[in-house]
Amino acid sequence: MKRTITQQEETAYRLCHHDFEGLSIDDAAVRMKITAASVKKLLTRVKHKAPQLFPILTTRQRAILSMYDERLNWKEIVELLGISEKVLEKDVAFLRKRGHLFTRKPDQYNPDMDGAVKTKF
Repeated sequence: MKRTITQQEETAYRLCHHDFEGLSIDDAAVRMKITAASVKKLLTRVKHKAPQLFPILTTRQRAILSMYDERLNWKEIVELLGISEKVLEKDVAFLRKRGHLFTRKPDQYNPDMDGAVKTKF
């Protein structure tokens, strides 16, 4: 089977993608000993060949996802990250649009949960 993505493209992808190293393009360029423009070109080629691997999230977007999973409210996230609510709103909209984040529903009682309860009050 022929490889679709070159080794250099894979390296750039793994260095920048949030599930791997999560480096900035500039930091990935230093690590690969090439220019930032070259890393951008490599990522563009990967995106053209395998669009399902994108988007690559920023460090802040990944942190927002993590905090969202921990069920922190917006005020706590804004304070912890030192960002404005407007920036958080923009990042949340991006994450929702890309399918990384869904509207949270409050925890509610459901009769189907009874089987998982070990001690009833």
